[in-house]
Amino acid sequence: PRRPALSLPLRAGYAIEFDDEPVLLTPWFDQRAAHDASAFFIHVAGQVRRYDATSGTPTWPEGLTVAGNPRVLTCDARQVVIATPHEIVGVEAHTGQRRWTIGRAPQDLKNPARDWEGIPVFTSFIVQQDRLLCVRDNGEAICANIEDGRVLWEQALHPAPGRDLACGDDWITYTAVEGRRLGWFRMAWAAPAEVRGTPVDELGPILRVMNTFDGQVLLISAE
Repeated sequence: PRRPALSLPLRAGYAIEFDDEPVLLTPWFDQRAAHDASAFFIHVAGQVRRYDATSGTPTWPEGLTVAGNPRVLTCDARQVVIATPHEIVGVEAHTGQRRWTIGRAPQDLKNPARDWEGIPVFTSFIVQQDRLLCVRDNGEAICANIEDGRVLWEQALHPAPGRDLACGDDWITYTAVEGRRLGWFRMAWAAPAEVRGTPVDELGPILRVMNTFDGQVLLISAE
């Protein structure tokens, strides 16, 4: 017997050509109530560009020049927050103009003779209401107001987070290795705050840390 055939008369709404290889940037925290899905973002030729999702038309007069591989953290009708290894940028959603910046990219970042080993870079992020927490790989944490980039506090986390951050209204939690032991660590949003740890070696490698609506923490292990 012949297999049933399915024919879908699909046609592309538009096509965009790039001079370099493009990368689609998907917002990390797209579950926020204010998330704007009317546009998409492309990283190409060292720039982040915003396009209208319906027409494919560029919405920024010029792309946002960035150093390193960017991530779109949040986007709403007013602002887009973009993270690179060295800086976090709040961008006006419809013009592409910088509103605020946390951190700074080294001026000689493109110097091939420069040794970048050991230079701290942003690796972990979490958003809770109007607060944005950014953590470098050496444990340097910066909590800022996501609306205007105003730094609320800074603290060195010991040990440095090894994987995803999770949070509730009043706390932050993560996993990390300390003294060859895997631990689960937690601290209050208000800083400076004590970081408390609990060994979780018996759980095996932790793949993800999540929080529930009722305030519980889920540690998802490989086992």
